[in-house]
Amino acid sequence: SGASWLLDANPVWSVRDVKECLVQDVGASAGEFRLMCGADEPKDWTMLQSLVHSEDGSWRCHFTLVRRDPEQADWLHKLDGIPEKLGAAKILADAPLSMRVDREVMLKAASKDIMALHYAEFDLFKDMGFVFQVASMRGGPKDGTAAEANGTSWIKSAMDGVVSVYMAGHLCKPDLVRSSLQSPLLLDAEDHDLVQLATALAFADTCFKDSFPDESLVDTLRSLFQRRSKDVAQNALRTSLLENLPMSLTMLHIEEGAPVRGSIAQVWNWLRSSKTSTNDSCLEPPDFAMALFVQHRSSLQSPAFQDAFTQLLQHLDGRRCPTVEVCCELVRACASHSALQQAGSFFMGTDGSEACATLLEEVGLSLTVLQDHRHRGALLGHILRSWGSSEAVLAGLQENRNRFATLLQATLGDQQLGRM
Repeated sequence: SGASWLLDANPVWSVRDVKECLVQDVGASAGEFRLMCGADEPKDWTMLQSLVHSEDGSWRCHFTLVRRDPEQADWLHKLDGIPEKLGAAKILADAPLSMRVDREVMLKAASKDIMALHYAEFDLFKDMGFVFQVASMRGGPKDGTAAEANGTSWIKSAMDGVVSVYMAGHLCKPDLVRSSLQSPLLLDAEDHDLVQLATALAFADTCFKDSFPDESLVDTLRSLFQRRSKDVAQNALRTSLLENLPMSLTMLHIEEGAPVRGSIAQVWNWLRSSKTSTNDSCLEPPDFAMALFVQHRSSLQSPAFQDAFTQLLQHLDGRRCPTVEVCCELVRACASHSALQQAGSFFMGTDGSEACATLLEEVGLSLTVLQDHRHRGALLGHILRSWGSSEAVLAGLQENRNRFATLLQATLGDQQLGRM
């Protein structure tokens, strides 16, 4: 429902011509609304005669007018006024998240400057339609069938190669990844392009798991970063990488062993990379390791993931947990892999709840971990009550007389100092 207009249009008019005729009636510029033909939105240059044809020689075309979000319209207008290859990427440096994840805005920006994709949100690349639209716009394939025929001959920049790797993931084509990586543009990619490539490889590797369980891109990632410096490797520790556990662990290992670049070179690299930064969060190695555990905490408690957890634990040791819940999960994971010393260390981040007291007994930690715990009195009280009758408690105290004497003495001291 709403207002409707009937225009006497010529079949050779473009969709843009129709928009211009509606500007006064709509009360908005042509860039502030869209014209939908059914479920599709024809391009501005599309001629009306290509949309509808009637056998009796008459022409009738029905459009639905949809107003754009004002912010989106404003950004599209800004990008329209920028010459190709001059400033599209730079202007997106100040774009809000809502625009960096906006398909139309990012496609418009990429049509001006492929480097603008450095600012695109990772979720856009997970959309196969977006990836093919970018490739088609760059002279590449527009669908899976065309991808088989075109191969990688259309790649003209490192970012094209990154798009090709995403395409390979969507199509589940390991060979397409390999052929894409043969391009000298990727083999000698700039540091900021390599960071984007790391995320694309992780995405493709995840896509291959079901159909090609023996296919892994971990060695490829390691090879690409072989001679890169620590600051480049650290810049690749992004939230978009977290979905792929093996690739994330590899990136942590690469970062740990990468050489430190000289201070002048670091400043120069920062000046260059800051021009093509992305909203995708870059994390410090310890924070990345903790986020990786949180993302895969259920799997990492399984015996099948013991090696992966052991690798990750090297980066987590001594780290403060963000929440009590994460502390408890880390305690369980450590205990499930017989790392009781580390389990005791992470238990120090728990609170004085009954659930945490139950966890201590559940994983078989010694009560000596309570010696320096800030909630030792409350936890000890929960444990003693869980033993049941007074006779059972006395028997337990008798069995572990020295250990409990020390704990009770410390607890009494807490009471006197007002810590309980």
